[in-house]
Amino acid sequence: MIGPCTRTGATAVSAELLEREAELEAVDASIERARTGRGSVLLVEGPPGIGKTALLEAARERAAEDGFTSLNARGSELEDEFAFGVARQLFERPVVELRDDQREEALSGAAQLASPLFDAGVAESPQPGEPAEIFPLLHGLHWLCANLAVDEPLLLAVDDVHWADPHSLQFLHYLAARIDELPVLVTACARSTSPEAPVELIEAMRSTAAVSSIAPPPLSEAGAEELLAATLTQQPERAFARAAWQASGGNPFLLTELARTLAEEGIAPVAASVDRVTAITPQAIANSVLIRIGRMPDGAAEIARAAAVLGDGADPGAVAALSGLEIEAVEEAADTLTAGGVLDDSPSLRFTHPLVRTAIYDDLPANERGRMHARAAAALDELGADPEGSAGHLLRVPRGGEEARLPLLRQAGAAALTRGAPGAAAAFLGRALEEGPRGPDRRTVLAELGRAEVRAAIPAGIEHLAEATELSEDADERGELARATALALGQGARVSEGAELLTAELEATPGPPRNVRLDLQCDLVGTLLFDFDTDPRAVDAILEEVEEGPPTRSRAERGLLAARAYRLVQLGHDAERAAQAARQALDEGLLDEFPPGGPIYHCGVEGLICAGALEDARAWAGEGLRRARATAILIGIAQSASLLSLAALREGHVAEAEAAGDEAVRVARGHGLTIGLPHCLSSLIDPMIERGRAEAAWNELKDLGMTGELPDFFGTSFLVESRGRLRAARGDREGARDDLLQAGRHYERWGVIGPGLSAWRSHAALIQLQLGESDEAMRLASEELELARRFGEPRAVGISLRTLGLVESGERGLELLAEAVEALAASPDRLEHARALVDLGAALRRGNRRAEGRKRLREGLDLAARCGAVLLAEHARDELLATGARPRKPFYSGLESLTASELRTARMAAEGMTNREIAQALFVTQKTVETHLRHAYQKLDISGRSELAAVLEGAEATG
Repeated sequence: MIGPCTRTGATAVSAELLEREAELEAVDASIERARTGRGSVLLVEGPPGIGKTALLEAARERAAEDGFTSLNARGSELEDEFAFGVARQLFERPVVELRDDQREEALSGAAQLASPLFDAGVAESPQPGEPAEIFPLLHGLHWLCANLAVDEPLLLAVDDVHWADPHSLQFLHYLAARIDELPVLVTACARSTSPEAPVELIEAMRSTAAVSSIAPPPLSEAGAEELLAATLTQQPERAFARAAWQASGGNPFLLTELARTLAEEGIAPVAASVDRVTAITPQAIANSVLIRIGRMPDGAAEIARAAAVLGDGADPGAVAALSGLEIEAVEEAADTLTAGGVLDDSPSLRFTHPLVRTAIYDDLPANERGRMHARAAAALDELGADPEGSAGHLLRVPRGGEEARLPLLRQAGAAALTRGAPGAAAAFLGRALEEGPRGPDRRTVLAELGRAEVRAAIPAGIEHLAEATELSEDADERGELARATALALGQGARVSEGAELLTAELEATPGPPRNVRLDLQCDLVGTLLFDFDTDPRAVDAILEEVEEGPPTRSRAERGLLAARAYRLVQLGHDAERAAQAARQALDEGLLDEFPPGGPIYHCGVEGLICAGALEDARAWAGEGLRRARATAILIGIAQSASLLSLAALREGHVAEAEAAGDEAVRVARGHGLTIGLPHCLSSLIDPMIERGRAEAAWNELKDLGMTGELPDFFGTSFLVESRGRLRAARGDREGARDDLLQAGRHYERWGVIGPGLSAWRSHAALIQLQLGESDEAMRLASEELELARRFGEPRAVGISLRTLGLVESGERGLELLAEAVEALAASPDRLEHARALVDLGAALRRGNRRAEGRKRLREGLDLAARCGAVLLAEHARDELLATGARPRKPFYSGLESLTASELRTARMAAEGMTNREIAQALFVTQKTVETHLRHAYQKLDISGRSELAAVLEGAEATG
């Protein structure tokens, strides 16, 4: 057990910490909280020179006394394009210096997602269509913190956080939202007067519950006098001290430099010197620093300028290379600069204050600064420094048409892109283009720049990719660039333009070779299948080229086979052929080549679902979800979870469907995945309706502004259809009819007529029947049955028979309902089977065949209860009561009583995952996991994790 926090003489208050007792108490309280596992962020804010760094140093010392491991970093004005620069300062050296086994442990679990930040060399940049996301890196760094803090609490000390690169600030913000249950303290100093500060991110961090801030005030007059006495060789007179206090505004750094300047000028700290004190300005103090350096021995000025250009904390070897001096001379000059108050006493060359570095840097003529930055880039590159750090200096060099700079700039761009920083990559590659490359170099730079820009949502990327395509004479390269451009157009809601580009490339004379043609066709079909603004016949013409039979060999052929399965479903052609094509594509490795998050993976899995191969579909959706969670690819998680929800609902696992749909919506909503959100919402709303939670589902839509007009694209059609069913469950029949018919018009506009994908006609027909529109109800019901028989999938046939039976009523209606029960008994969809049983039983009751009706109703009630379909079970019970029976209320096992989050967590625990692994996969805290599991144990009436698997497996078996 760790004892209470104590302080020793080692951290006694120094002159730098005068009148900082309240701030030090806040530091101590934050350290104490972190020691007990309640992490927090402490922001130290104030103007330059107020003493923020002194408080940061005090936090380091006090945390070290309490057994903390301290990791340190400092933001720099020169490193804003250095992706994760501050984060890498914090973690890179500790991670690299660990033994192999320790490094493996530190980067275990979700932390391995951060490993690209620390790997030597530069990995290949993502290919077209592959995400270059920042989220996996943020998630990985968060868990790296957690891993490093397992044995000892951790302090992350960040000075000048207002100059940190945007990616590091995003990490600190991400960590702040999750730090409250980690033994981690972040202490960061932010300049409150800096106009360059990224206010939005700092403000966002400040608004997080675990973040507190302190703002050290100026020194009092008495404090200023005490500081002057500690700095000068004699006690200052009261009038002199008051004048110095007023001139400095009580700023400790300015007060100290003022005293130093006066002492250098031989001005005594007496009342007679007051006029001289008031003449000293901050600029005069800066000038005095330069004068002080000028008086130092040879080499000091050169070292100070080189260190100012390289940036705070420069390595002595790099300073030697830039200044042209030997390392011994650098070390000797550094000692002189330290004694003169220009540098502090750290091993790297750090200035005593950013204002000192700024004074030296600004004193350099602009042309000389440019030349020194150019030499700095070359020197750092020669020393094997990180390409981003080296190339960052070239961004501060006047453009001079130096093609020799291209390799370094391109290397920096590739490194930034690999590390999830496409904006930084675009800055490096944009500068490379400005150097005026010619011939093949121009095409290469244009292509790389375009790829980076489209990933950073910079509009110019599309034009740069298009220009690179025009310059290319290689068919493979042209095809790849055309595909990348089309992808960018699609991401910018310009799908039709992307389709036109791919079509033009396919029709070019001479046409591309077969392998390129197949890649173009695969991307074109993936684009067109979900675009309402193009002619579906273009898809059908391409898919006619896809042959069935022997195993396919190329990536594109597998993708086209999956698309073919989905198109067969859309058109309602032969469910068995659709299932066979989807299985073949997936079994041959579709998921390895088309990861979750894209249209081709969606085609393969939803093709299986709609063709009735639900067991296979659930397996592939689950595998996609596992892979997406492991790599923290958010769009893949949302898509896989929504597909898993759809498959589970069709199998009659209503609670499972809601849990998966809830995860899809939570990820899409929480991370701004607006394009996929409608489909995710549909996968959540449908099971919520079945569980009798219509009002909660409506509130979900209302919170997201989805109760009115919606954007017109393919994914929205599913949401409009689900919303129609939701309106019906809430008693809004006219609204339900309108939504369902609108969804139908959407589908038909693109030739989507297959009832395997959507049974909107059946849902609309039943609502129209209730509204007295019997003729139209009969038309839709009959049309759907005809289409379902052609498709040949039992579920679709059963739903259509049930609908037509309800519309026709009478003896013919009973016959159709009985056929529906029989068809659905052969289907894996237990929920629709239960629905048909209940409707048949109710119809028999209305036909005065109560005994037969009771039998069917009891069967339907039992099956609905086992599915967790609360709404249907209540309807079945009401119908049984009407027959004169006295059924007990349906018994719902603990499984159905679990919330979506509880069930999802319990499932993962039953699969053997630890609480930590579950938290990593679901992007929640371990405390949240523990809470969900505790509630699940209570509801399932079990003692702990060891009983979970048996209970869940038993519930599924009986269901």
